[in-house]
Amino acid sequence: MFDSACRYMSDSELIYEITNNKKLVTEAERQGGEYDLNGLFSSLTPGRKKVATAAIELYKRLQSRHNGQDAIRCSQDIDALIHPFLWDLPNEELWVIALNTAAKVIKKVRVSVGGISRTAVDVRLIMRILVEASATQFAVVHNHPSGSKHPSRDCLLYTSPSPRDRQKSRMPSSA
Repeated sequence: MFDSACRYMSDSELIYEITNNKKLVTEAERQGGEYDLNGLFSSLTPGRKKVATAAIELYKRLQSRHNGQDAIRCSQDIDALIHPFLWDLPNEELWVIALNTAAKVIKKVRVSVGGISRTAVDVRLIMRILVEASATQFAVVHNHPSGSKHPSRDCLLYTSPSPRDRQKSRMPSSA
């Protein structure tokens, strides 16, 4: 399977293999090899789209698994785990990663799907997930559809240890 002919094909050949559409191949070649996956997917029949989406989702899940890593030790480990799920989304999503005492992942759960610039968070939902998983540690992660790696003003307020800042952001106090 992993040594299939597809592995040796050019991007143009793969686009044709997926879409069976020379026009899309020509457009991608005209744009210097750049192509829009949403455009490719919109050209597929519903059956092909379903299979392609399932294959991509499986690939993302494989990519998010730890490559022999036993535990989450730093933010880069969290990024490697969750990046395949969030990097290409047009909207914000918030996920919680439940960890055990050895910092091993118990589960990762999408808690919220939002708009372009924010997503709602209900702390009670996060707490329920963590309690049900018997998590002793956790990480909360979300993406910025803009691609910015810098926290927004709201991100800084939500993660602030100051009760006054949490009140500004309407984030409930943990006390």
